Amino acid sequence: GTSMAAPLVSGSAALVRDYYKQNGVNPSGALVKATLAHSGHNLPGYVDLNGVGLLAPVPKVPNSFSGFGLVSLGKVLSFADSMFKLFSYDRVQLSGYNRQVYCYQVVDDREFKATLSWYDPPASPAASVLLVNDLDLDVFYYRNGSKSSTRVPGNGKESGDRVNTIEQSTVSRIPRDYLVAVTVRA
Repeated sequence: GTSMAAPLVSGSAALVRDYYKQNGVNPSGALVKATLAHSGHNLPGYVDLNGVGLLAPVPKVPNSFSGFGLVSLGKVLSFADSMFKLFSYDRVQLSGYNRQVYCYQVVDDREFKATLSWYDPPASPAASVLLVNDLDLDVFYYRNGSKSSTRVPGNGKESGDRVNTIEQSTVSRIPRDYLVAVTVRA
């Protein structure tokens, strides 16, 4: 429950901050938050959907039961002997209707995950939309030379997530030599 989750995540946040500092980066809170969410993985088991015993498997993350999942720093902090590479960008500014695109080439068949987190000032109490800065994350992947791609929107929201200041796109397996474009839109 939450009595164990709070100290685990707090300690993990301190380790993440120390990791970045040791690598010459002064991380923002948004980068620490994104790194923690990026490390999460699905929890096994079942949840009570309606409070009266209707059990169902825990949905894939992110979800309203376990958020972005169980924190597992070994899945996100890369070291010399890691089988993956961590790419992080901090304090990138977007304004108006601009976008930022990050491109990668897949070198072996494995999961690809992108996570976006940002600070947002409080909206007016009378506002119908609570996000002042509504950013959207999309992952596109395609075979090198192809003119068509597959889109995986942040948090699975086809028209964009209008509520949260953190979004994540996960593709369970992208074939080797595919290209990936991670797009952040303001």
